[in-house]
Amino acid sequence: MQKLNKLALATATVAAIVAAHAQAQVAGDECTTALSAVVGVNTSSTATMTPSANAPLDEGCTYLDWGASKDVWFVFAAANPGLLDLDFCASGYDTSVVVYTGSCAAMTRIACDDDSCPTGTDYQSYKLGIQVASAGNVYIRVGGWNAASGAVSFTLGYTESTANCASAESCAVVHAEPGCGDQLCCG
Repeated sequence: MQKLNKLALATATVAAIVAAHAQAQVAGDECTTALSAVVGVNTSSTATMTPSANAPLDEGCTYLDWGASKDVWFVFAAANPGLLDLDFCASGYDTSVVVYTGSCAAMTRIACDDDSCPTGTDYQSYKLGIQVASAGNVYIRVGGWNAASGAVSFTLGYTESTANCASAESCAVVHAEPGCGDQLCCG
């Protein structure tokens, strides 16, 4: 009987460890499990996520106030340099967003936003024209002001800098089609 109790205890312990590991591996809960972001609408929720380590500082975003915010991670694969637009106005809470390039082990912060949505009622994030200097992964970390959480819905737009750029002589020329302006076209 004692062996049976030890076996039951060992089985329960292993099950608890597996369950805890599975919870830590929820898609989007950490940078290493970031959800794929696409041009168009992207959705998730921070309500079931956990706070990631290294909360971002307010640097450049007056009301980021991350605190112990639950956050969800997205990753967008930029094929070329370009301009990234993020519109969180459809999210259901006061979002705080930080954008990085690099890898999960070595990130470079390139943008943040907290309350710029021109049409939102809950102080959602809205950032247009984020310069992505090279091809590669762009990580989008979505949390909430003062640990707010809820439904995340954002529209991602991306304009590659190589679109419609014929030569260096095209600097200072507004192109007939969207996709290339002076900011990245010739730089």
